[in-house]
Amino acid sequence: MVPPLDQRPSDPDAGRMNGKDIIRRVAPYLWPQAAPNIRFRVVVSLILLLLSKVVALGAPQLYGRAVDALSQRDVPDLLLGAVGLTVAYGLARMGSSGCLLYTSPSPRDY
Repeated sequence: MVPPLDQRPSDPDAGRMNGKDIIRRVAPYLWPQAAPNIRFRVVVSLILLLLSKVVALGAPQLYGRAVDALSQRDVPDLLLGAVGLTVAYGLARMGSSGCLLYTSPSPRDY
């Protein structure tokens, strides 16, 4: 049953938090003043996140240039083999997901 119009809230999003409120609420847990090791881990994880984005954006460009280089006749086959380039692209994609860049124990382990 639908409540009468006079009993409905005027704004359905009135009780929801916006992005700034969420960040303010979570920030003390991400950047605790008494735990420099956690702050270090946050900085390292942000750096690795940015590095993975650079690799994710650069890998297709590298792959495209490699395919273009394969079409040239004066390039040695050993240097630009299609199998080697495909493996290099796969390694770059795995690196962009972070599985080869950094492994750490869970924060719950401490």
